Formats: sequence, structure tokens, C-alpha cells
Amino acid sequence: MVDARGSANGAPATLAELSLPPMFVADHCLRTFFYQGAQSAAELARRWLVPPEIGFQIVDQLKAEGLLQADASQTTFDRHGRIDLTPLGRERAAQARERTWYSGPLPVSLAELNRRADAGGVAPVSGPAMREALAVHHVEGAIADEIGAAMSGAETVVVAGLTSEEQPRVAQAIGGALAGETLLPHALYAAGAVVRLFDARYHRRPAAARDVDDEMNILRSGTDSGDGQWARIARPIVTLKGGIAASEVLPSYDAEARFYIAPAPFAAAGGMLAITHADLITPQALAELSRLWLVPGQSGSAILVLRTGERIELPWRAAVLFFAAAPALELSGIATRIVDASLLQPAALRTFLQNELRGAVSDHLIDVAAARLDDTGDGARAVAASVARRLRSRAAYEGDEFRPTEALVTDAIDQVCGAGGGAEKLRLVS
Repeated sequence: MVDARGSANGAPATLAELSLPPMFVADHCLRTFFYQGAQSAAELARRWLVPPEIGFQIVDQLKAEGLLQADASQTTFDRHGRIDLTPLGRERAAQARERTWYSGPLPVSLAELNRRADAGGVAPVSGPAMREALAVHHVEGAIADEIGAAMSGAETVVVAGLTSEEQPRVAQAIGGALAGETLLPHALYAAGAVVRLFDARYHRRPAAARDVDDEMNILRSGTDSGDGQWARIARPIVTLKGGIAASEVLPSYDAEARFYIAPAPFAAAGGMLAITHADLITPQALAELSRLWLVPGQSGSAILVLRTGERIELPWRAAVLFFAAAPALELSGIATRIVDASLLQPAALRTFLQNELRGAVSDHLIDVAAARLDDTGDGARAVAASVARRLRSRAAYEGDEFRPTEALVTDAIDQVCGAGGGAEKLRLVS
């Protein structure tokens, strides 16, 4: 969202600068007192993650309206003393809770989000780091560079040819090569609704700013991370396994608490959104993802659709990776580039088989399998994975009686590849 180097300079310092409706700010104050009890204006500001002056201004305003009063249990009643709800304030707090229960860090306005967000900001990617991360997964340097370049440009990429088991591991490795931090608002107020943006499932704060209880509590306030209403987080890595459903591209609504939680694509802002097993994506889900995120994302924005039908356009930029067994036509139509990682060079093929077989067969038989697959032109990792899976299953079934031979290895390869070549057979067994 915002490059972390920009910090929170220029953040609102007064009620007027918040660009939030006065009624919402007043309701948010009453809800905070309802949940947290008596507190000083300075404590209120700390809970909201705003400058103290904002806390004093809203408290003075609501005291004048008869909604707040000095806490009767204290001995001093100066401006810095504790404040609590009046009976009228409790009535208004009940009405405010009918609109939403949210009482965490004060949301930012859409205007503030647009003003401060760096929609063009993407995660820095180091070539050596990317090559090192993917070499472990038998992805050669040229392909790693292709993926790294796409990440640097926040492109939409199809990574084809990885096995089902490999896809989540490779996605995590790619995400691990991202560097730097970014800033993200805790919550947004727009179109009369609160949308929780910070999501502890995907967003990691620096160790000094972490408070697990506050991150997991979607109603209460968080601790001050030093960046006001914006949380400082590591570049987000969001991995959706098993494709994506149409509902996952829309904000979810908590009908009891009466506020929204931003969807997974938004959580990836400033980082990476990876979708494994993309072959399973339905046309409807792909169309919604493209319409609301990928297409507007090319110009640095996205669209949140609320259950009321309201459409909120907000800044968004992320690298998007689809992992698929093959570059399906539907994915090819929305990708800026397609990277084929299906073929393994001879040395990588042997290492791949060695890792997959995990000691089930000898190094000599691994050499036999690698040479056979390479000689027949079936050096694809999916074919090699299917061969290894057959041998592992046979070893597990026979136990101590398992006696691998060249004939057994050759037979496994023939069964996977078939007499007429591996491509058609592969669709059935991988």
C-alpha cells in the first residue's frame, strides 16, 4: 500500500483532517467507551492509534453533548482525567452498535487511503535471492529470472508445469524472496461501511509491534505500532491453495458484528498473490477475479463490491501468480506472461528423482530412471513425479519385501508414459 520508508508523515492531526463523517467518529468513540470502559482522552487516542489531540477534541465534543462525563470514581476532574459514558451516552452507544460493533483502531477514509497509498509500490526482488530460492525446487536460473522480473513489475503470471505437490512449496519460496516492508491501514470507512484491512492470517508486523491478542480480536483496539492508523507489515504473501472460489474475491460480511473483512486479493497488496492448482478455478471465479482485481490492477486499483451493491474503487497493486499443470487457454488470456517450468535438465532430473524417491531405490536405479526419461524425451517433472509416486507406493505396499530392479523401474516408466508417448497418459495419472 504505502512504502514503509514513507512512515506516517502527513497523517491527520485533528478531527477535521480525518475526512471521516462526524457521526461515524462520534459513534466510534461511544463504542470504544462501551467496550473498554472509563479512560482518559489520551488513552482513547492510543487505542485509536491517532494523535492525542484527536482524542481530546472528540471527548470535549461529546461531553458538551451530554454523552460523556468525568468518571465519578476518580478524585480529580481535570481534562486529563478518566471519562465515561453518561446514561444518554449509553443509549447512543447501543444505537451505534446497531450500525457496527467495530471499535478497533480508527479507520481511515477512502480519501486518506488514496492520498497516502503508493499504488505503484511493488516488492523489491533480488535476482540472486530468487535464483537461490528456486534452485532448491529444481527451477533453473533463466526461469527464476523470468519469474523475478514479472514479480518486480507486479505482473500476472502463469507458472506452468509444476506438480501439485510442488506448487505450494514453490509459491512459498518465491514469496520468501520478497524484501522490505509496507504500510497498511488497519481499517477503512467507505460507503457507510467499515472494512477491516489488516488480516493476521496474511499480515506480519515487526516483532516489536506484535500483539497476538490484538491482531486476532477483530472488535477491539490494537497496540500502537508507531505508524498511527497504518500498520507496518512485511511484504504480504497470500497463497490460495486449490484454486479460488468466486466468494473469495469479495469482502466477507460478519452479519453479527456488522462490518466487512477485506478479501484475500486485497490482503496481497504490495506483495504477492499466489493461486495454486489454478486448473481447478471455475470460469465464474476467474471472471470475477479478473474483473475486480486483475484488469483494474493494471492501472493500480481494484474494486470492492459490498453486499449492498456499492462499488468502492481503491488503490491496489500486487504480483499475481497462477500455478497450473499446463497453461490453460483461460489463464493464458489474462496473463502478461507464461513461464514453463515443466522440463528438467538431466542433472536437475536426477536430483528431482532422488528427492522424490527418498531412499526407496538405489542411486544406480535413479540414474537408470533419469537416463531413460531423458532419452525418451519424457524429462517433464510431472512424468518424473508420477514415476516416483508409483515406486514409492510399491515400496510402501511391499515393505521389507520390496526389491527394486531395473526392470521394475523401466516398467513404472512405461506405465506412466505409455507406448504412444507420455502426454496423453500423463493426464490420466498425474
